[in-house]
Amino acid sequence: MYFTLRNVFQQQYSMNTINTTLNQYNQNLADPGAVGSFIDNHDNPRFLCSDYDIIAYKSALTYILTGAGIPIIYYGTEQEFSGCNDPNNREVLWPTNYNVCLK
Repeated sequence: MYFTLRNVFQQQYSMNTINTTLNQYNQNLADPGAVGSFIDNHDNPRFLCSDYDIIAYKSALTYILTGAGIPIIYYGTEQEFSGCNDPNNREVLWPTNYNVCLK
């Protein structure tokens, strides 16, 4: 789902792409609802790295929180971290003073 959500919300693929991925989950997994769903992680550039589009970001996060699967929110997402390649995608949280940026 990670790549599907990136394609839909960053590359503007059809929303039907999400449905296609969910159908594949239903066909191939014993418990599709137990799959983690995320848009940021420590192994890849953050969602906001290539295009700082807050509306697309919030839309993708909305799917994470309300769609199928277990929502996984990587630390710093709430701070709108935008680090690209490792180690820049592992920004230090402490200097942010934990300000909530997403409004």
